[in-house]
Amino acid sequence: MTPILVFGLLLAPGDTECRCHAPPALLVQGQSCGSKCKGEAEAYEPQVGDIIIFRHPWLVARTAYYVTFSGGLTHVGVVVARPDGTPCLLEAMPGRGVTMGDLTDRVRRYKGQISVRRRITPVTPEQSCAMTEFACAQTGKSFHLLGLLVPPVSLPYRVFGKAEPTCQDRKKWICTSLVLRTFIAAGVIDGDDLNPEGACVTDLATDTMIDLSCGWHPPVRFVKSCE
Repeated sequence: MTPILVFGLLLAPGDTECRCHAPPALLVQGQSCGSKCKGEAEAYEPQVGDIIIFRHPWLVARTAYYVTFSGGLTHVGVVVARPDGTPCLLEAMPGRGVTMGDLTDRVRRYKGQISVRRRITPVTPEQSCAMTEFACAQTGKSFHLLGLLVPPVSLPYRVFGKAEPTCQDRKKWICTSLVLRTFIAAGVIDGDDLNPEGACVTDLATDTMIDLSCGWHPPVRFVKSCE
């Protein structure tokens, strides 16, 4: 088994549980005068399209991502609406596959650092419905462990040609491609020039390789009582 596959098993994002006492409501760190100036914590209200970014508490796990030029961020999910309209977190996880889980519980239980890139403007009702339909169709599918080998040797955008529509229908997923293809399925972003399978978590957190700044605010951290 290659080292990156071993690290893939270590990075199961649902296996760490926070020992901190979470606030009664989810809070995020405010920004009052730029990215380096922290403001007062504020309540977080989930909205469809928000990108949830994870940083594993284990140094060895983060190091694996640095070594493969993927940055120190280790997992990502996206807020979608369930068929009944309530928000949930869509993510693909080793050992669990694709799930639509409770966002508040996920943030409170996770032992590492979590941030959110909030939508600047809400997605349209039609886009939200399309995201829900796509998410429901993927739920229960397997995690693509071998897919972890692709981002370190690929690019998140296409050098030649355009994407084929059939690329949206996959039997297995890694977290980054699932998030990007959810947006593509709903027309929230244009996927013609993207290569979602070549994207890493850092590509969704920064705007260096994939520029999401027109639709999403910069990431802000969730607040925990032990921080």
